[in-house]
Amino acid sequence: MKTLIVYATKHGTTEECAKILAGRLEGEVELVNIKNSEPSSIDMYEKIILGTSIYAGNGQPEIKEFCKKNLAKLKEKPLGLFISCMFDDENQIRAALENAFTPELVSHAAAAYAFGGAFKMNRLNFFEKTIVKLVAKQSKKEGGPFGGYDGKTDISTVSDSKISEFAKIINAA
Repeated sequence: MKTLIVYATKHGTTEECAKILAGRLEGEVELVNIKNSEPSSIDMYEKIILGTSIYAGNGQPEIKEFCKKNLAKLKEKPLGLFISCMFDDENQIRAALENAFTPELVSHAAAAYAFGGAFKMNRLNFFEKTIVKLVAKQSKKEGGPFGGYDGKTDISTVSDSKISEFAKIINAA
């Protein structure tokens, strides 16, 4: 059994999630960062997993393009979809999944999960750091999920249990 994980990452969290996931899947697993290279063909894989980071509700454009080019083939195989994001609201997660991969692929997927996200401050540019600080400040004011976050230190919400649940579903697909 061969599984392909195609992912796009901006600051490394999606890649970390993809590597953890690969270690929990049965059979041979190939990881491809679509920002560096593209798989020559998806025909030789029994299962396909796609992952992307989410910024301002959008997935990485390389993943969107990959989905568009391979839509018919992706719908023929067991499929898993995951996003790396800081959302914890199910409606936001569903919207981000559908925006990143299309509603059609989300409906087809055996598993479509948000694994959580991370702010790694040393990897963010000035603009991104400013946005993180503003979101943290607003969240604190509104009693939101990041109310205790200072907007200056690294934080991760990546869920090991969600990655394990996802792997279990894909292994059974």
